[in-house]
Amino acid sequence: MPTVDAEVGGANANSFVSIDRAWEIIDTLPWQGNWPTRTAATVALGSGTDGTVTVTAAEPGVAGNDFTAEVVLAVGASQLMSVALIADALTVTLGTKADTTADPAKNTAALVAIAVNALPEFAAVASGTGAGVIAVTALRPFTGGDDADDAVARLLIQATRWIRAKTCWTGSPASTTQALPWPRTGMLDGNGNAIPANVIPEDLKVATVTLAVLLAKEDVTAGNEIALQGITKVKAGPVELNFKDDIAVSALPGSVSGLFPASWLCPVADPAAVRFMFAMT
Repeated sequence: MPTVDAEVGGANANSFVSIDRAWEIIDTLPWQGNWPTRTAATVALGSGTDGTVTVTAAEPGVAGNDFTAEVVLAVGASQLMSVALIADALTVTLGTKADTTADPAKNTAALVAIAVNALPEFAAVASGTGAGVIAVTALRPFTGGDDADDAVARLLIQATRWIRAKTCWTGSPASTTQALPWPRTGMLDGNGNAIPANVIPEDLKVATVTLAVLLAKEDVTAGNEIALQGITKVKAGPVELNFKDDIAVSALPGSVSGLFPASWLCPVADPAAVRFMFAMT
């Protein structure tokens, strides 16, 4: 399982952004494509078309797998059905009749689902009509909770590698021991303010997540041969080829490279050397 190490200036850093920050950024993006989805842990109580209650942890992620659930019978006569959560243990206590046996009318799947739904930690749904009766059930764990951190880490690491390989930065690395080209010295943000040499700028973090989102959709790193060469215009007739001359060509999608302030990117030393035109007669 890949692990994201986004420690600023770290010798083993492999991402410009942490997984936690990536999840925060993804919520701000207008298009999330096939970004990995966190899933919530669940457990099923009861059985049958109309008698199963599916309980889902309110918060998605592996933490939900710590929950357990069991169904017990109340002690005493004429007890009501109730639910309780103590620590990570969800307990459904079945209601009883006057003879202290379970009362089917009090313990339907529909009623149990309503009771569990009253707990903010869970959501519960009864199957079918919900008329089936829930029986005593031994302790069982919630399962299926997933943070999707494995998939997210792969995307963030790949996006960081591609940005690193395809972008020429101004300034200098803040340390000779850091694994990544950022943090850097001599850098300015989009407003012309100095970026501290111990900071990964937010624009770079957003760019990394943006590229990771594109990678989740398809392999954008394959690129387009014309774009990779920085050609901005192709004209047939005589043939005219115009090359970019304002900044170094990064071969990154415009939605990614466009997030970088122009001052971050290496200028082309001799624009005339990378522009040419020829005519065919």
